[in-house]
Amino acid sequence: MPAVDGLLALGSVLSITDDAFVCVTMDYWPASKCHFWPAGSRAQVCSDRQPVASADCCPWQDASLVDLPLSMIEPVLKALAGEGRPLTLRLGGSLQDTLVYQIDGQEDCRPFVQDTTRYIGYSGGCLKLERWLQLHEMCKRAGCQILFGLNGLRGLRRTHVSPERPIRYDCHMTEHYSRERARCTSYSGEWDGSNSWQLLTRSAQLNLSRRTTLLEATRS
Repeated sequence: MPAVDGLLALGSVLSITDDAFVCVTMDYWPASKCHFWPAGSRAQVCSDRQPVASADCCPWQDASLVDLPLSMIEPVLKALAGEGRPLTLRLGGSLQDTLVYQIDGQEDCRPFVQDTTRYIGYSGGCLKLERWLQLHEMCKRAGCQILFGLNGLRGLRRTHVSPERPIRYDCHMTEHYSRERARCTSYSGEWDGSNSWQLLTRSAQLNLSRRTTLLEATRS
């Protein structure tokens, strides 16, 4: 990604969010995302009558933004945008950090797979250009703008992981505030923005950039 020089004007207002702001999020969690925390955990949201990790405890069936039938969400977006309020569709979430954007069919497009050595419980993931176009077309019809989360961990490496020092415990089951969390979430190196640059460049070529007006960069 080419270097970009920029000037930050600290004394000026860049954006104002008014009281009518409405945002809807579409996330990447796959169907295999279940509430498989230990029984009694504060994170457990399933009924006590349902066994942990049962089929009744997997709320992301056909709900990921990579495979959700858009006919299910488009009427909701149109209804919200029809009330005269600016509507933002956020595409992202915890799994955005490991994602690959498949632009010309050259990138290795792998689905999300469960990975207990990762704090978020998954690795991999792919967003195809075809799906990216479908999301834009839906948002165009519904009258919303897109806030897109970039793959912020691409190119980085976990600080405490190496062939000589592999992870020997379940990062996904690590408590949020335990001493082990840093060993699961610490990364070093520089972000590789080349894949994001490919996506944004192709979006500009296809005249999509006017609708994707906001970008988000986080690291889970």
